[in-house]
Amino acid sequence: MEPSLFIASALYLFADRPPARATIDAGCDAGRVVSRRRPSREGCPAQLPGRGGRWRGESLLRLPGGGGTSNELEFCRHEWFPETARAEPDLEALRSAGLTRAAPDCDVVGPQESALDQAWREPFALAFAEQTGRSALAEHAATLRDALRAPVIVAVLDTVPRGQLHPRARHGLDVAALIESPACAGLTDDRCPLEVRQTLALPRTRSPSGALTIDTTRGGTLGTLGDVASSIHAAIEDWQRIAESASREGRAIPRLVINMSFGWRPELVHDGDAASPGPLFDADAPASVQAVHAALLEASCHGALLLAAAGNADDLLCPGVGPLAPAAWERLPAPDHARCRDLGVDMTPVRAERAATRPLVYAIGGTNHARVPFARSRAAGLPRLLAPAYHATADAGSGYAAPLTGTSAAVAVVSGLAATIWSLSPELDVNTLMERLYESARPLPNAPLADFGAPGSSRDELREVDLCRAVAAACDADATLDCPAVMSCDGSTDFESHLVDLWPGIEELTLNAPGVELAADAAEDEVTQWTLASMARCDRRHERLSPQGDAWWSAAHEATSPDDWVHPQPSERPCRICDLDDDELHVLVSPNASESPMHAALVLATAASGSKLIELPDALLPDTMATYDALPIDPAWGSIIGAELWLLPVDGAGAPMVDAVFVEP
Repeated sequence: MEPSLFIASALYLFADRPPARATIDAGCDAGRVVSRRRPSREGCPAQLPGRGGRWRGESLLRLPGGGGTSNELEFCRHEWFPETARAEPDLEALRSAGLTRAAPDCDVVGPQESALDQAWREPFALAFAEQTGRSALAEHAATLRDALRAPVIVAVLDTVPRGQLHPRARHGLDVAALIESPACAGLTDDRCPLEVRQTLALPRTRSPSGALTIDTTRGGTLGTLGDVASSIHAAIEDWQRIAESASREGRAIPRLVINMSFGWRPELVHDGDAASPGPLFDADAPASVQAVHAALLEASCHGALLLAAAGNADDLLCPGVGPLAPAAWERLPAPDHARCRDLGVDMTPVRAERAATRPLVYAIGGTNHARVPFARSRAAGLPRLLAPAYHATADAGSGYAAPLTGTSAAVAVVSGLAATIWSLSPELDVNTLMERLYESARPLPNAPLADFGAPGSSRDELREVDLCRAVAAACDADATLDCPAVMSCDGSTDFESHLVDLWPGIEELTLNAPGVELAADAAEDEVTQWTLASMARCDRRHERLSPQGDAWWSAAHEATSPDDWVHPQPSERPCRICDLDDDELHVLVSPNASESPMHAALVLATAASGSKLIELPDALLPDTMATYDALPIDPAWGSIIGAELWLLPVDGAGAPMVDAVFVEP
């Protein structure tokens, strides 16, 4: 393991080491630390003097012990304020205050998504409604209204503060729209049993200088492990307030789903190589990791369903290995009654333990329009439960900026579906609910087995959830539900018809736009073959191999490649519209893609020949359109299962931007 990849190892064991002072490279700031301690009446130290500065602290999370005694733990967060620019954080001051397992609070969390232009909304929304089973279910919605009888809260831990309609990043709003779309199929607002509540988990953004700032008013684009732990705890407290009010008023207590459409790189949660990891979690983990784990244990004890994005590949050329965290913790067991009592939570009223598999979280992967795992799935990162994740779009009139491509969308689909089934059958415990969803899901033909699963389970076949099939299964299981006498779910098989001839309608809107440029035909010698073997040296710093003599790949990128943490993918989307139809590529570049001309390349994932990179002639400019005719795509490569547009500034400054390209069915 490279030292920079698990830099916390230099810090979090300092309880047994000599006094330490350290700095951390990009993404992990030694001046922002999470630690744990036995609680005192005064709480976490608010001020701690150190050599050359002082620490300012706050309580991050407190877990009560059984009877409020020996098992009680408190997690603290401290930030270093130096007196001079060269005064490094004094970690010894933290140790002297009884703080242990200290670790940098790394900015490791980012939404798992890629967005395309609003102009594609209508056909994608229709296709999404068909593929998820929403259209088929809507035909029975009038009959089902009386069957939906119990409230469900979905806490969306994301980029949006509660009540914010104009956040810095709309990812959380888009996720909420995708959750509501299947769950409220055919229902008016006053009849929908689902309530989506935003909880800010990603409050940070980077300034042009690279400095991190926190915006709790408009939210941010990324977060730290400490931010995530706080957001989980905040979601639980919010649900508890609603539950207590409902109990006082004699109303039904809502069930709770926690939607985590983000992830961080798996190296932070286990030792060893990502392909064959060591322990996923143990007592030696950094306090920042322990804080998230403890918050998830608390949520599980309260009966919450925890859903997490399995994660997107960094890109098609360097797909990354293993699921992102916290989805990787599907391999950890949920706490049992005894463990919950140790944490001060009596889980008996809210959860039974009947299901055979009881993971801490449920990981969700994605499928494309061909109903196969979508191309940006991470290597060795496929869970058994998948959902539509390719240009997923809420209703055309919703006002949200979809479509989204990524496991963010897949988690949202499952959150909405689970909320629907829970409203029909609120007596189900978490794990029985998820077993029913899996059993009713659609098997994927010729698909591989899942790469990982719940503790003690075998490698299961991959299945894609379907709302109509899940509701039909719930009706079959409970004769007391007010369900249609006959439910047909065959309507969710023809969704590709909505995507036929998609480009011509868009073309009419864009061909006469200012700044249109038509690129020349791509030459046949501008194809480079990329295979999994040639990409074996893709390392964890995102430094990617370049073909011999490839002038497009600037050496400057090697020095400015992104750091090791997961960020929004892409952070700035280059495509307003990108469409590949046979051998013709249409590109409408986003006005925010760059301030200067950009080199472009098309990366293809092919069924028979691995990855291919096609360099595109001429530099692209922001807010312009280009059409590339007769791309040198060889039929011998087999079907194209995924495509991405890569843009790199001509001057080589900065990392490339990558966005999903729609491949015509």
